[in-house]
Order: sequence, then structure tokens, then C-alpha cells
Amino acid sequence: MGYIKKVILLVLLTVNITIGQELKKQYVHSHNDYEQNVPFWKAYAAGANSLEADIFLEGNKLLVAHTREEVQTKRTLQALYLKPLQHAMEMGLTQDTLQLLIDIKSEPYSTLKN
Repeated sequence: MGYIKKVILLVLLTVNITIGQELKKQYVHSHNDYEQNVPFWKAYAAGANSLEADIFLEGNKLLVAHTREEVQTKRTLQALYLKPLQHAMEMGLTQDTLQLLIDIKSEPYSTLKN
């Protein structure tokens, strides 16, 4: 077999192997992005398929914050994550793999009741 034919065969085999390989899905985790103006949507638009929210129970509301000192009454789990997630699902935008992780920072038993 001539030199040119060997090079062409090598190139074709390399292309075939490269194209035939399965692309691996990348996993992106977003944590404590509650300071963003639209935390769910910014993380989702950036390709995050795992979102984590730290929560504190204050009164009867689940508030998103990393520390108790950062708690603000307007940053509810409902407003920042649950409603946007529901909206994304209703519009058919959710990915195959999308998880919302909740890290309970306040007393767990009373927090889970809410």
C-alpha cells in the first residue's frame, strides 16, 4: 500500500473513532447564587443542572441565605427557586437532569414541617 493511501486510511480511522465516541454530559453545580437578581434563571441559562439553596425557617417562611446574618425576607425559596422551576417545567424548558438541592440551615424538624 502506498504512502498516500496509508495516510488517508489513518485519517479516516481517526475521524471515525473521534466521531463514534459518545459525548459525555457535563454536570454543572450552582451553589448560593441567591444574590443574583434572578438566581434560578441565571444558573439555568449558564447550563447548571444542579442548583443548591441553603434555607432558614423564619416565622413560616423558608428563606434562602448562606448564613443567618444574610437572611432577607424577600429571598424566599418559593420566589427564587420553586416558582421559576415550575414555570420552566410548564414551558417545557427543563433538562433531562435537573436537581434542586436544599441545605437546611435552621432546626431541621420544624423547618421540614413547612
